Amino acid sequence: MLITLDIKNRSMIKDFINYISTLEYIDIKTDIKVLEDNISKKGRFEEFVGMWKDRDISVKNLREKAWKK
Repeated sequence: MLITLDIKNRSMIKDFINYISTLEYIDIKTDIKVLEDNISKKGRFEEFVGMWKDRDISVKNLREKAWKK
């Protein structure tokens, strides 16, 4: 059975993986080093929420800028 988890506290991921790896009935399919590399490289989507909130961007403005010659 495959279960997907979303660990909210990114700093606890390694500790969590180390803990569940001690359980005999859990089989981890990836290397912890690979997980650590992925965690450090990937940003979370939520970090980008609101990044354009103070910008005056509309479809019309984008089209005007894209097709100016």
